[in-house]
Amino acid sequence: MASKVRKVTSRQKKSVKEKDTQATQRLYRELRLIVHKQDTPSNDLGFYVKLDQLHSIYQWVVQLKNFDPSIPLAQDMARHNVESIELEVRFAPDYPNLPPYVFLV
Repeated sequence: MASKVRKVTSRQKKSVKEKDTQATQRLYRELRLIVHKQDTPSNDLGFYVKLDQLHSIYQWVVQLKNFDPSIPLAQDMARHNVESIELEVRFAPDYPNLPPYVFLV
């Protein structure tokens, strides 16, 4: 009985580690694509990942900007002299199977 528990536990640890590695690789790949796109002069993403605030591949600070001026949010932002909206995005080790947590900063 104890050996079965050890086998299951070691399989779970391996599974978690594999998921963690998969998530890390996926996030690095996605971040590289985003950085390449946001560093081009024709950046039309509408958001910007703040690399100077990137302390972990699992936690990003993102600025939303360039809203359509006809939408109420953009009008409110202009009225209050707000240039962008800043979000903190936290990814789980099971990403992309679990969605990221998004916080308004």
